[in-house]
Amino acid sequence: MKYFVVSMILGFLGVSCTTQRVLPTLEITVIPMKFDQNTEPKQQLQALQGLVKDRPEWQKYSADLKLALQAEHHQKLAEWHLASEAWLDIVSNFEGDIAFYAFDQWQIVIAKVLGSEADSETIARFFWKETNGPQSWFARKNKLESPNDMKAFLSKDQDESEEKFADDFQSIKTKDPLYLRSAKLYCKTKSRNEWRAYVKAIPVGLRDYWQALVHVCSDQRQAALDLFSKTLFELRKKKESLPFAVSSARHIVDLERYFGNREAAANGFLVLVTLLKDDRLDAVSMGMDSKYDWHYELINTTLWAARYRAMVGDYLSARAFVQDALKKIEASSEKIGQMTRKQSDSIQELRAEAHHIHGYRISLEQQDFSGAYFQNRQGLALENLSETWQDRFAWFDGWYQYLDGKPKAALKSWKTLLTSTRSKSLKEQVLFWMAKVHRDLGNRSKFSEYFRALEKNYPLGFYGLYGADYYKWEKPTWLDKNEMAMRKELSNWDVDIGPLLRDETLNRLRLRAEIALLIEAKHLAPMTAKELYREARKRLKLKNTEAHLFVTRILYMNNLFPLAMGHTTNVAIAEPKIWHKYPEQVLVYYPAPFEDVFSEGSSRYPLSREFLLAIARQESGFRADATSWAGAKGLLQLMPKTAGKFSKQELSEKELIDRLEDPKFNVHVGSRYLDHLRSYYKGNWVSVIASYNAGEYVVDRWNTKRSFSDDMVWIENIPFTETKNYVKKVMRNWLIYKSLYSATPQNVTSH
Repeated sequence: MKYFVVSMILGFLGVSCTTQRVLPTLEITVIPMKFDQNTEPKQQLQALQGLVKDRPEWQKYSADLKLALQAEHHQKLAEWHLASEAWLDIVSNFEGDIAFYAFDQWQIVIAKVLGSEADSETIARFFWKETNGPQSWFARKNKLESPNDMKAFLSKDQDESEEKFADDFQSIKTKDPLYLRSAKLYCKTKSRNEWRAYVKAIPVGLRDYWQALVHVCSDQRQAALDLFSKTLFELRKKKESLPFAVSSARHIVDLERYFGNREAAANGFLVLVTLLKDDRLDAVSMGMDSKYDWHYELINTTLWAARYRAMVGDYLSARAFVQDALKKIEASSEKIGQMTRKQSDSIQELRAEAHHIHGYRISLEQQDFSGAYFQNRQGLALENLSETWQDRFAWFDGWYQYLDGKPKAALKSWKTLLTSTRSKSLKEQVLFWMAKVHRDLGNRSKFSEYFRALEKNYPLGFYGLYGADYYKWEKPTWLDKNEMAMRKELSNWDVDIGPLLRDETLNRLRLRAEIALLIEAKHLAPMTAKELYREARKRLKLKNTEAHLFVTRILYMNNLFPLAMGHTTNVAIAEPKIWHKYPEQVLVYYPAPFEDVFSEGSSRYPLSREFLLAIARQESGFRADATSWAGAKGLLQLMPKTAGKFSKQELSEKELIDRLEDPKFNVHVGSRYLDHLRSYYKGNWVSVIASYNAGEYVVDRWNTKRSFSDDMVWIENIPFTETKNYVKKVMRNWLIYKSLYSATPQNVTSH
């Protein structure tokens, strides 16, 4: 069933409808909403009333929106009783996200209504009296059958937290020999009285160690590093404190890595491996469950030491660590005894890792490509390897031969791999390099065969886009369309959303989401979009391509970019030809929000807006409030330490962290840092992107020890998998953004 757009004039609504795309009924251009933060609930309410004036049948789809806007209006005017009535009306008679939102808002409002009497019992009785009790959707959803159930529900978090603390505290008292879990729990609950006796009982010689652990979980990392370093020497002297010395050494390595001090981390691994060789240590003293866990830890740490010694150029020590790890692997049965199949496979993967480190981290950096090839063949011959390891060794079988000046041998290896692997990403990589080698050898027909396969199967892939830009290969045809042309197609497409219309629930959610967009309900519209998305995922198979693409566009218009991009990926997996059939979807997949912010960052420094968008898409998915596990913040995921260096403002650490969630400040500081990297690497964008992810120290090392005139060879030889993938994704992003939004072409891969 096809539905065509029907135009209508929206001026009578009394709102500035910058979002257009006609869904089957209304014309609304598919662009992200720029919600006017100054628009009052009253104005949105008036817009809603105007919209449904001539369509009374729409009132049932927007009744909860109307009540929510009325409640927000009363709340803004401090009309607490009226706001309470409106929120409770929603909770009593409606369901879904807005009902949950209404309940949360009602709790805020009822505290104002009841004042000092606002305890859980009084609030529960009030709720039960003013609603239809157990018949309401909210009560049924949460299995509430009486005021007492509601009281328990309101107190649930507190009760659960009390019970959980009691269980956790009992657990650490019986099994936490190195205080690792204890410190984390202490940081979350340090005000509790139970900790007084616990902390007092910690031996005097371990007080500094304990305090260092507390510094770690309190994000006082420099203080933790200083204290661990101070206490390590004393802890390693006695047998009983040796496990704490090992724990301190581990933390020192982790903290040095966190601060980007690669050489210090490499030296820290030397200390750690030395400590682990002490015969006085065993699984029990280290708090491990089995001999296997302890033996695995010894091997794995030794291999990490090998990686880091190679990184700082100490190849002799790196090679010795690899050999030591292989000896430990050979002795596994003797040290561990009978192993399960899973344990045996894990030890075998460590053996594979040892050969890979020897080849990729040591021999390659010494330009010993035949030695790297030999180590790789050793790995390739191992039995019972995972498919991932088999693919990895098969890829490097060709790669080392290519680097060693044997392109035909490399082609032979890769041709076999192309048919044996099930990995789509590896197939893309192999197709590129086979195309390139054939082109270099003058085999134009073979080049064309592999490049066409690359373009057909991976239209948005890094390799095809990069080849077209860097090697001047033929540009993918869909890239001929600019943003304006695609925007028109995005908003005026002939869309089959029949599956949405035939499902009563989805149709209601669809129309409500459209209405919320049209009236620019800044708090409510994203809720309606997310609810539509969740229900569509549950109710519609992904083979309903256009219906799901419609949902992605609703998410996109609500500035829910990570969800829109993620769901587009889901659809693309189910329908591989999506980019050929719907090339305009690339605008949803590569959004360009915060236009003023990124344009300003670009105008201050010789960095294009498209480049900044490429970084932000990969770093945060355009979430201004994004925070990584390591503490990086905001659109460009800046670490507070880096931001402090480049902000040129006197700010406390807390002020700096808070301000990094401000898009303008974040992009301003991030642009300054990226411009520093651009200047430092003399416009080598590949090095700039790699150092933004991994730091300047390692990129400087790679430019010295892994220097190749061909940027693509340099990228493939990045030893950090995360950084290698990051560079590829950012470069791909940049190439696509340049194609869509740049008025003048630019070779982004040129130095």
